[in-house]
Parts: sequence; C-alpha cells; structure tokens
Amino acid sequence: MPRVFAKELPWTEIETPALLLDLGTVRGNLETMAGRAREMSVALRPHFKAHKCIELAQLQVEAGAVGLTVATVAEALALTDAEIGDVLVANQIVQRNQIDTLARMASVARVRTLIDDSANLRSIASTAHAAGVVVGVMVEIDTGMERCGVRNHERARELALLATELDGVRFDGVSTYEGQCARIPDPAERAARTREAIDKLARVVEALRADAIEVPTVSAGATSTHATTGNHPLVTEIQPGAYLLMDLLKYGLLSDFRIALTIVGTVVSRRGDRCVLDCGVKAVSSWRKPPLLYDDLGTIASIDEEHLRFDARGPEPRIGQRVRVLPGHGPLTVNHLRPDPRDARERRH
Repeated sequence: MPRVFAKELPWTEIETPALLLDLGTVRGNLETMAGRAREMSVALRPHFKAHKCIELAQLQVEAGAVGLTVATVAEALALTDAEIGDVLVANQIVQRNQIDTLARMASVARVRTLIDDSANLRSIASTAHAAGVVVGVMVEIDTGMERCGVRNHERARELALLATELDGVRFDGVSTYEGQCARIPDPAERAARTREAIDKLARVVEALRADAIEVPTVSAGATSTHATTGNHPLVTEIQPGAYLLMDLLKYGLLSDFRIALTIVGTVVSRRGDRCVLDCGVKAVSSWRKPPLLYDDLGTIASIDEEHLRFDARGPEPRIGQRVRVLPGHGPLTVNHLRPDPRDARERRH
C-alpha cells in the first residue's frame, strides 16, 4: 500500500509506486467544470469514483457541486462520514446489508440511489420506513448503454408511481449514463450520439410529466459528453468524474482539461537502454489506453504485474531514479493505488 508523504518531500524521493497530483492543475480543472455548469444552468454532481479522495470531494463541493455521485455504498459511507451531506449512489443496491447501510446514512445525509425493479424498490422503502428515514430513489433509464435501467416510459411510470405511494422513499427523478457515447473519438459523432441518448431520456421525462408525475431531477452526463448533455433543456444535473484528474484516454477526447495525475515509479534495473520500473499493471491501469512516460525519457516496451519495461533515449534514468508515468485510465489507476474509502473510515474508528 502506498504511503502518504509530507508536502515538502520531493517527488524524486518518495517511496514508490505512488500517486502524484499537480494541485494547480486540479484546481484549474475544478474551476473550468464548475464554470461550465453555471453557464449551462445545471447542477454539478461529480463522480467520486474518479479520485476516491475526501479532500478532493470537499474541494468540489466548495466550488459549487450540489453533492457527489458514487458507484458503491462504501464510497457513499466514506462521504457521509466526512459530513458531505448529499450523495447519489449511481447503482442498483439490492443486497440486504447494503440497503440497511443506505437507511443508516439517510439519518445523517440526503441519500439517493437508482432503481429499475419494483421488488428492490419495496425492499428499500420497507427498510427505510422501519428505520424512520427516507431514501431518495431515481428511476434509471437505459438510453443505449444496455446495462441497467428501464427501457420504456410505461415501466418508468410504474416505478415512479410506486415510489410516490410507498413510505420510506422519495421519488427524486430519473437518471441515465450515456456511456456508449463517451468514448467515441470524433467530436461531432460523439455529440450527435449523445443528443440521441439524451433525447430518449427527455421523452421519458415528458411522458411522466404528461401523466402528472413530477420529475424534480434529470441527471446524466460524463466528462466527454457533459457539454451536449448539460445543454439539453430538460437536463438539470450532470455527473462528470474524470475531468478533475484526467488521463490519456479522456485527454484524447477532451483536451481542454489537463492531466493532473501521474504515477511515480523507481528504476530498479537497467541493462543497456532497457529500463525496468517498479510500477506494473497493479499500479498503472492500461485499460482501453496504454500509459506513457511523462518526461519522454523513452518508449514503453511492456507492462507486467509489478514492472514496467521501457527503452531509454539516453543515459538517464539510472537505477534508483524516479520516473513519472501518465496513466491510460485514471479511475482504475486510483483504485489500484488508493485504499478502499471504507478502509479509511474503519481506521478512523
């Protein structure tokens, strides 16, 4: 597990592998996205899974975020323990112990989760009602990702009406993730496909409202689709995540946010031009995009579990020298090198 170092320790001396953040770049990315949300008149609910860092989440809230989006109950618990008072679990929570945890969190914070099943909705409602709390629920709409979510207005209507009738839950609106659009390389095609997806969401919203069902929140959006999604007239909230730290995958799609995250490795072996770093795929994610050396010191040849091999362009780096690596995919890299937020919570207690 990587250690936490004092601010004054140079990155060239830290124990590796380790995550390294450029806080100036982080703040620039933070301000850019916060400003865009204000210009589009939508609420900003950044995705916590991109960085899994309480301090960064607090910076996002201070910059105007209405709350945070999370992928897991453990992440939500870490945030509510840190007194961040508005959390959306963008997932279906069906396990009994996790529903119990949702109810406990709802006693100290505004907590929401996604639903696409009536039995699951009833389970959440009965648990929350027994605990004397209210859990917010949002109907997830499948707009082309073909993962979770309902696929027509009729099913969305059934769940929304049931949510308004049950004690223990509050119908907070609808949500989608247009992830099938997020990695389309061509900006024009990505925007067009995103509009198609959000138009599907909008048709559900319009149908619900035609049935006299109030839809308080319409939530969607990823980093690479936020501009198209956020400018849709019916969208009220966006959920970008990767923009804060960025990575090579997203930078190739959206270059107006800068990469703030690197991984520091140490040269542990060198034979001729071939150098070996102590940061393999357990430290640097290459999912969907291979990493690069930050300082253009050479060309990466291969990556193993604990080692990264590259061919140096000159006499440096030498054995023991630190080298920075740009991650192909930031959220998975963070997940490799940061402890589970639940672990940090348990250590505090």
